Amino acid sequence: MNSRSISFRLVTWYAGWLTLIFVLLGSGFYFSLQHFLENNLRETQARRAQQIADTLLAHVTQTGEAYVTNAVETLYDPEINGRFIRISRADGSVLYVSGATKDDGFNPAQIPVKSFSARKETSQKYQLTGDKTLLVAAIPFTSIIFFCNWRKRCRWRSSSSRWAVSGWCAAR
Repeated sequence: MNSRSISFRLVTWYAGWLTLIFVLLGSGFYFSLQHFLENNLRETQARRAQQIADTLLAHVTQTGEAYVTNAVETLYDPEINGRFIRISRADGSVLYVSGATKDDGFNPAQIPVKSFSARKETSQKYQLTGDKTLLVAAIPFTSIIFFCNWRKRCRWRSSSSRWAVSGWCAAR
């Protein structure tokens, strides 16, 4: 086939445009899928942290902090499942932190302890050794205790705010 012929030029032009369109569509699909999966993972981690807060931290004044740490170990077993769980008090002191994972995915000591001052759900990525990234979702939890007397006058007080933190490690 002659490279100067009109049919060769049209086929080359068509193939070039078709390749460019497929590369653009493929890269757009790749980045939108990456964004969707990261948001889904972030929402899942926030939901898990909220579940810990609702089930265990809601009654911490009645059950005690030792019960919370034992319940996290029993119910969620973060070391075996490759997850990171840390429960912090409002002042930044740690109530519970999970240990190193069984598969040596990451060391929880690599994750800095932050004192969250915001009153909203937050998430953050941490770059770990190698090509691993840890996505951490944190939610504030403030237990509200109602005091009612026999006249049915109720007042409430808010106990110290706690943070439930949940994380998932993903290798890239």
